[in-house]
Amino acid sequence: MYQELKGEDDFSQFEFDFRFLFFFDADEIGVEQRIANINQELGFEDVIKFGQVESHANHEWGSFIFHGSELKGDLEDVLFELISENESTLLTNSGVFIDTNKLPNERQKEYICTPDRQAYKTKCKFKQKKSLLSIAGQLQFSGMSNAVFIANTDYLSYDVLISNKHCTSLNNLFV
Repeated sequence: MYQELKGEDDFSQFEFDFRFLFFFDADEIGVEQRIANINQELGFEDVIKFGQVESHANHEWGSFIFHGSELKGDLEDVLFELISENESTLLTNSGVFIDTNKLPNERQKEYICTPDRQAYKTKCKFKQKKSLLSIAGQLQFSGMSNAVFIANTDYLSYDVLISNKHCTSLNNLFV
C-alpha cells in the first residue's frame, strides 16, 4: 500500500536506497503475531522478520520487537533486564514509592476539563514498569522523559549494552 505512493518531486533524478525498520512492543500478543500483523498491514506474505533485514521490492525491510523472556512484553522488560543487576535497590525503592502512593483506578485515566465537560476517559494510563523507570530516571534527569533517561543514563553501562542479546540484535539492524 505505501509502496504505491509516487508523484512529482525534486528528488526524482536521484537513486535512493531505503531501509524500513519497524520497532514495536510484543505486548501480550507476542513477537510472532506482531510480525504477522506488520506483514499483513504492509500487504506482505512473509517479508518482515524479527531482528533481520530482508531485501524486497528494491528496498530493505526489518524489525525489532521488544519483549521479555517469554517472547511477550515490551521495551521496559528489556530495560529492567539491563538495569536491575546494578540498580536493584533503586528499582525496589521506586516500587515501594509507587505502592505507597498509587492512585485509585479512576484517577489513572486522562481527565477532560472543559466548560462543557469534566470527566475521566475510559482507558487507564498507569503502567507500572514505565512508572518505575520514570521514577529512577527522575533521580538523574528531573523533568525529563523516559526517552531522555534511556539515552543519557549511566544505569545502562557500555559493557551491559554490548553484551546483551537484545541490544546486539537491535544494533545488527543498522550495520
